[in-house]
Amino acid sequence: MVLNTQPIVNGGDGADTLILTATATGYDYQFNTNPVVSVAGTVPFEFHGHGGDDVLIVNTDASYPIPPITYGGGDQTSPLSAGADLQDGDVLAVNGVAALTATYLADGTVDATLDNDGTVTVVGQNVITFTQLEPVDLLGFGTVNVNLPNGDDVVAIAPAWTPTLTRWPAWSCPARPAACPSNQSTCAITRTSSLTP
Repeated sequence: MVLNTQPIVNGGDGADTLILTATATGYDYQFNTNPVVSVAGTVPFEFHGHGGDDVLIVNTDASYPIPPITYGGGDQTSPLSAGADLQDGDVLAVNGVAALTATYLADGTVDATLDNDGTVTVVGQNVITFTQLEPVDLLGFGTVNVNLPNGDDVVAIAPAWTPTLTRWPAWSCPARPAACPSNQSTCAITRTSSLTP
């Protein structure tokens, strides 16, 4: 018999939504429409979406750390336009605050299924490790660093998904490199860059 002391939530074949919110005593999470579960401290948390277009929403707080989080999106509905989220497939949305900095690090492996693996680190807090996602949305942070491991890369800076399925205003490159005119939403970024919403 193996006992787990950390929450592990498994999704089903359809679209699942999990919301995790940092609190003064630890964190709360809600899976789909199930009751909210409170966890004391920063015990690691895992969510495995499995089939369908799944969403993990992480609500951070400058005063309370998020736990270490592992999120496996699993298979999305194919084609992407056939799923519950007609734009994106499996999504990680991290809601920040202006006092926090987030760092996105892609694993650098090009995947034919167009899914992404990597990490999001909320500086001074913990790391979200993810696999098999289509987009990662970082919202409301004072600074977002994007670290790309494969030499020169091209990054699309686009409006982000929000839980109400609306779009967030486009991001801009604060230094406005020559490759990112103020009227475009795609920037050529070399290795490591910082993006501010």
